[in-house]
Amino acid sequence: MTKQKPIIFSPESVKAIIDGRKTQTRRAVKLINNNVICFKPVLDEDGTFTCGNQVDCADMGCPKKPRYKTGDVLWVKEAFINYESGAESEVSESIVFYKAADEEAWSEFANIPIHQASWQNPMFMPRRFARLFLRVTGVRCERLGDIRLHLDDAIAEGMEHPYALADFIRHWNEINGKKHPWDSNPWVWVYEFERIDMNQMSG
Repeated sequence: MTKQKPIIFSPESVKAIIDGRKTQTRRAVKLINNNVICFKPVLDEDGTFTCGNQVDCADMGCPKKPRYKTGDVLWVKEAFINYESGAESEVSESIVFYKAADEEAWSEFANIPIHQASWQNPMFMPRRFARLFLRVTGVRCERLGDIRLHLDDAIAEGMEHPYALADFIRHWNEINGKKHPWDSNPWVWVYEFERIDMNQMSG
């Protein structure tokens, strides 16, 4: 059975996935004290990365494998609002709004200004509300700054010409700036993926 795991994306990234512009995502490798010197990734025979510096950093808690592997199916967690009508009656209806697509629709439905909407943290989105599914097609490990060598990667992250790299750096720092800012050049897992239809989820 295909392994299914959740993955969180920002509204900006969700829009890029829906538009077919985003086919990569970078996630910081979790190292104790961001010890980037300690971590030396090597590719194993099974296609996953492990720390190649086991002796020197055994006490650093270095990761043994990336969270996602090639072939994994991911369901996207995103900012949402679940509205249940008729909750106090026998007949109720659940309507899910997604921030990436439904800001105006929710504003009109709830009769409130867009900026006053209280979107729920994607961390708490249940699997049954998922509308986007991805299949991991490749995994590699590199330093974040390596993206400067490949403009196509910045574009694959959902950014557009002519400021793809600058927009990627901005987007990265908005999400990861506190723990893993761009200037720290952390190690990252690079996940390549393709969007799949829900009908492909069987098996």
